[in-house]
Amino acid sequence: MARIDSVKKRLEAWARWSSGQDSGGLGYPRAAAFTRMTPRATDGSYAPVGDAEAMRTQRAVQSLLPRHIDLWHTLQAYYIQGFDVARCARVLRVAESSVKSRLCRADTVLDAWFTDQAEMAERARMNKEP
Repeated sequence: MARIDSVKKRLEAWARWSSGQDSGGLGYPRAAAFTRMTPRATDGSYAPVGDAEAMRTQRAVQSLLPRHIDLWHTLQAYYIQGFDVARCARVLRVAESSVKSRLCRADTVLDAWFTDQAEMAERARMNKEP
């Protein structure tokens, strides 16, 4: 199963936003493992993410609880703590293939959440129009 690129990019932006929200100081790397693999702009920076979009992604991630707690823990380890797949597997006590599968499943669940939210917003907008 492949990752959903739009959700993956949204999660990467959310992780960068989250790392700016709190100073960390917990001994975790300043840059998550995935950021070392993502292309940067020519000046070495990342595309900024707005607070509203990042908070929307935060709500989506929180919607995983409690039903998909395994996916939530995986996203926290991978994106927020900045662990690579191998370290996630060790910390979560699962196989690396399970971490990869969970990331793919999280993409699917979150993509459905974003779609549902967009549809609800569209219905609300349509109901407000005269």
